[in-house]
Amino acid sequence: MARRVYKSNTNTDHVMSSSQSIHETVEGSHEYKIEGYSLAKGMGVGKYMSSGKFTVGGHVWAVLFNPDANTEDSKDYVSVYLELVNPAEQEVRALYEFSLLDQSGKNKYGVHVSPTTPTTFKTESPIWGCTEFMERSDFETSSYLKDDCLTIHYMSQNLKGLLESGIGSDITVVVLRLR
Repeated sequence: MARRVYKSNTNTDHVMSSSQSIHETVEGSHEYKIEGYSLAKGMGVGKYMSSGKFTVGGHVWAVLFNPDANTEDSKDYVSVYLELVNPAEQEVRALYEFSLLDQSGKNKYGVHVSPTTPTTFKTESPIWGCTEFMERSDFETSSYLKDDCLTIHYMSQNLKGLLESGIGSDITVVVLRLR
């Protein structure tokens, strides 16, 4: 912390200090291809299949997919989640996005789902995502499922953009001490 003392015209000292927090911005992505969707369908509510593990920002992650949703209340949907595989290390804040590859030949992604604020992954809650990612009947008749295959694209969001926007990222505290 830096400390400076300034003399004022009223013979009082003005003490000013400053500090800085720097947050690293890390981006990454992972594609999880599932072949044989029809064989996975019916695995049961609350059960999921997992992508291979991958690393973004020095942390190990996995994408989880449940063709039968995570809860009875959402059983008509497919669910997608992001898991911090080793949450005991530390809390991790992340912005993320899931999308599905449109397999109609355009190689575009659709059905984007992402939280609007960073999510905190920790030991008590290492898994976050979307319980109602897409209605199963819509998904099964869409161009996202072709030849019994689908591809989920995960992308970590650019936190630098959030910081550069200035929204919720800058705090200035001024304390004046008079003698």
